[in-house]
Amino acid sequence: MLWLYYKFGPHPERWTAGRRYSTDEGKTWSVKNLLELKNARRVLIDGNLLEGNWRDSQNGFAVLFTVRNQDGGAPWSTVEDVTFQNNVVRHAGAGINILGRDDIRQSGPARRIAIRNNLFADVGGPRWGGTGALLQILNGAAQVVVEHNTALQTGSILVVEGAPSEGFVFRANVLPHNEYGMIGTGTASGTATIARFFPGAVIEGNVIAGGDAARYPRGNHFPASLSAVGFADQERGDYRLAEGSRYRHGAAGRDAGVDVAALAAAGALTAGEPPPR
Repeated sequence: MLWLYYKFGPHPERWTAGRRYSTDEGKTWSVKNLLELKNARRVLIDGNLLEGNWRDSQNGFAVLFTVRNQDGGAPWSTVEDVTFQNNVVRHAGAGINILGRDDIRQSGPARRIAIRNNLFADVGGPRWGGTGALLQILNGAAQVVVEHNTALQTGSILVVEGAPSEGFVFRANVLPHNEYGMIGTGTASGTATIARFFPGAVIEGNVIAGGDAARYPRGNHFPASLSAVGFADQERGDYRLAEGSRYRHGAAGRDAGVDVAALAAAGALTAGEPPPR
C-alpha cells in the first residue's frame, strides 16, 4: 500500500497562460496536472490540499488516474485499488480524469477507484480554462465509486466516452448540474448516458442543484439552485449543511456531501488557511 499525505501545489499563478514566462526565474514552465497515477496498485491519497492547476500542456484536470504502458514494455500496467479521500481540490480547470485502459498501447484496466469525502471548489471558469467538468471517465473504468463529495464546478458533473464502465456508484454527492450534468459522447444527458455507459449503476441520494428529476434515477434530489441546498455559509466557503437544510441526515443518517470535520481531521484544512472557495 502506498500512502500520499502531502500539500500539492499550488503552481504560482504567474505561470498561467499568457504569463508563462517568469523574469525572476528566467524559465518557461509547462503546467500539466497536480497528481497523476499511470501504473499503481493499493494507493491511499488522504488529507491533501491540491490547488492551482489550469489548461496548458494538458487539458486542465487536476488529478489523473490514467493507465499508461508508457514506453510499450509494460502491458501489465494498471491503476487499481485506489482511494482518494478527505482532500480539497481547488482553483483548477477540471477535477478528476480516469482512463480505463491505455488508448495507445496494450495495458491492464483501471478498476476499484473510490473518490470519497472530498471538496472540489472553484473548478473551471475563464480564470483556469479547461472544461470545468468534475469527472471524466474514458475507455471503461470498472467499479468507480464517487460518494459524499461536495463540488462547485462550472461544467458537467460527468463526461464519459468509450466502453461501458461496470459497477459505477454515484451516491450522496452535493453539486450543481450546470448545462449537461451527466453526459456521454453520442447520448443525451441523464438516463440515456447512464444506461449506455454505466449499466447497473447505483445513482442515489445526490443533491443536484438545477437538475431535472425526470432525466435521472429516482432517489435523488434537485433543488432549484445551490443557494437552496442550505450550506452553512456558502459565501465564506463553509460547505457544511446548515441545521435547517432538508438534505441533512440522509442515507444511513449521514449528511449528503462532504464531511468538513473529517477534512479538517485528515489535515486537508488547517488553521490559518483561507476558506476553500
